[in-house]
Amino acid sequence: MEYHKLIPDVTFNLVDSFYWLIDFEFNNDVDSTNKPESDYTSVKILDRLSKLLNDYSKYINELESRDSTFESEKQTYTTSVTPNYKFALKDARDRLPEGEYNFRVDEPVYNGILVLLQHLSPNNFTWHYHKDEETLLRFCCNYNSVFFKDLVTHYHVVSVVFIALGLIFENEKVSDYVCESLKNTNLTKNSDVVLRKINGIVSMIHLPLKNNLSKDGYSNTVLEFECSNDGCSYVKPTYVNIELYNNANSHCSLFPTPCKLSIMGSRLICSCFTVLLNKVQNGGFKNYNLLISTLLIIYNSTHGQILDDIYDVFLNIVDKHPNVFLDISNVLLFKEVVKKMSDDINNYNNSVLKCTECFVKLTSAVFDDNDVKIYELLESTIDRMKMMNNRELKNKFMGMYEHYLKKAPLACAATMLRMIELIMGTLDTLDGESILVSLKCLESMLAHLPKDAVYYFKDVYSRFIIIHFVFLSNEHKVRDSLENMLKYEFFRELTVKVCIYSEGEIGNGLENR
Repeated sequence: MEYHKLIPDVTFNLVDSFYWLIDFEFNNDVDSTNKPESDYTSVKILDRLSKLLNDYSKYINELESRDSTFESEKQTYTTSVTPNYKFALKDARDRLPEGEYNFRVDEPVYNGILVLLQHLSPNNFTWHYHKDEETLLRFCCNYNSVFFKDLVTHYHVVSVVFIALGLIFENEKVSDYVCESLKNTNLTKNSDVVLRKINGIVSMIHLPLKNNLSKDGYSNTVLEFECSNDGCSYVKPTYVNIELYNNANSHCSLFPTPCKLSIMGSRLICSCFTVLLNKVQNGGFKNYNLLISTLLIIYNSTHGQILDDIYDVFLNIVDKHPNVFLDISNVLLFKEVVKKMSDDINNYNNSVLKCTECFVKLTSAVFDDNDVKIYELLESTIDRMKMMNNRELKNKFMGMYEHYLKKAPLACAATMLRMIELIMGTLDTLDGESILVSLKCLESMLAHLPKDAVYYFKDVYSRFIIIHFVFLSNEHKVRDSLENMLKYEFFRELTVKVCIYSEGEIGNGLENR
């Protein structure tokens, strides 16, 4: 293969793999006997892309040492595929009126593929397709030159998408060479351009919101959607049709739930964001606002179908990019995220543990005692925890409660009685792990809350408190918690009955405490 053909070849293989992923993800007919074959196919896809990207990286290094611009005679890249894409086509039949499209709903699907190919390609690369036979589909790309900086941006984008596909396929063996090459080609310096390019995918996956394209482009990038028919020997070429795309998008947006293309496209964007956040250092993006707002769009539009992916990105931001909270516009967006996330803490969310972790970290990062909203959020969240019959969830919340104690002690004091009720209810479960977490949370409250609040706690609960200790292991954590409670005078002026169910030396001597 001529080196310059790597550019359209990598782009097409990425988009084709993405549409194959839609079929793989939503094919409910695949049983356990066929799963190894599907896994093998995903491995082959990633291996093929890895080899192409390795060659692409070598090509960029060669161009960098020689010249700053890739130029050639007008070239045409052509590839033939069997147009399976059955789940994308099925969605089109379900959502688009066939009468309006002359019973050819495949045209909007192939047009959507062209739009995505056009968006991911460098400028001056123009795609079209031919479908002359029922079983054959040809995608062609006309091109002749591209600036070196645009070529590097394209390499960064396709590399990030490749690694993101590896995450979605749950294949950790993506090429180490590609990951290393991203460092060598200075992804951090180019991070905002790559982010805008990845972010633009949200305009092409038919999310249920008004999101029309124009020939002037989007994401501050002007794309060429028209060109002559020169350079291609096949008849009846079909180029990108923006009007057709917008019409199909309008029909898809009438449905309350997103289509399969939207779901997998949103997962791809989230996975790309995760890759970028891992590869770019804290403060490496100038425009975190774009990333957060896109996540919020996906959050609002996917109706709980990819919550795990969304939470992963937010946790990545909080843990690895704390500088994002220095910009007030970012903080305001995060407050909108928190409002929505509070509703996700329920018994129907399969990712409720990750949701709770994300919620606690975000609220403690963007709110403090001076914000009235933290009092309402904390109160409602504790009430939810008390009603939910999920021991692991309660342990997660109490284990992270210290985030609030450090950032908003007055809000914790105002909601102290509710929190004590949650702790006492957990103690009564007689579960060893829950008891340890509850005592640790109680200990943290005594250490951080104002003294007058602790006094009020003693006054309310001074009549009678029963604490059940169940030792399920030989660790000394409970003894340490009791020692710390004595330090904070927890037992002073209280009538306490301690029931100890224990074997061995751990319980010895604690009865007299």
